[in-house]
Amino acid sequence: MEVVIITGMSGAGKTSVLNICQDNDYYGIDNIPPKLISEYFQLIDSENMEYNKFVFVIDIRSGHFLNDFENEIIKLRKQGHDVKIIYLDADDDELIRRYQEKRRPHPYKNLSLGNAIKKEREEMLKIRELSDYYLNTTGFNSSSLKNKLLEILEVKEKATIHIISFGFKYGILKEADLLFDVRFITNPFYIQTLKEKSGKEEEVRNFVLGFEASKEFINKIEDLVDFLVPNFLKQSKSNLVIGIGCTGGKHRSVVISEKLNDILREKYDVNVYHREQNKW
Repeated sequence: MEVVIITGMSGAGKTSVLNICQDNDYYGIDNIPPKLISEYFQLIDSENMEYNKFVFVIDIRSGHFLNDFENEIIKLRKQGHDVKIIYLDADDDELIRRYQEKRRPHPYKNLSLGNAIKKEREEMLKIRELSDYYLNTTGFNSSSLKNKLLEILEVKEKATIHIISFGFKYGILKEADLLFDVRFITNPFYIQTLKEKSGKEEEVRNFVLGFEASKEFINKIEDLVDFLVPNFLKQSKSNLVIGIGCTGGKHRSVVISEKLNDILREKYDVNVYHREQNKW
């Protein structure tokens, strides 16, 4: 199994790193005593669970259980697990600023913040020496932290595209990153034989896609998505919501959404949803 251990200084970004790992299919547990990791894997095996990527946060909150850290890491590696230890740190001034900003207490609550940081550095020194990767997050924003972590984990981030058809008469799609209006296409609603059918039926699909403007529009959307996705990924945005709207969300928007899904799923992780389907 792939095991990532996130450790380091309080306030250095461990929670953010845990979230990034979980977003990339790692099963995560925060603040676990080192000895419990092996027992946890025994539980996983006994339940025949199919997880193979794990991330655990182990830090000063474990108290005296932290003394087991080195032996447990040795044990995990002897068992054949691929273990990566990532130590997160930040400059003292930055740690103080973050604590003041978030107004949360340091684990050493009985000490002044400066003394607490000093004591934690001393307590964590041995674990820092055992780590495989050291990251000083001073000056990192969420995007640079994510990019650096995915580089360490050798994870190539994939884009997920959500295509949602909707009807403007029922309100705009507020969650859309990109929103397109396809009311420029002739409306099947006014064709007697198509009025009661939906955009998921072949007759309506053939009608809507029979216009050159429809085909050109789809090609332009595909080109735009191909341009945007890699640039969004550079900014750590991996989820893209595309809204396709027509008047009632039954005909044109449905056809275009389904066609885009057919085209884009060959390159991306895509799903399609029709917001007004319960009104058809």
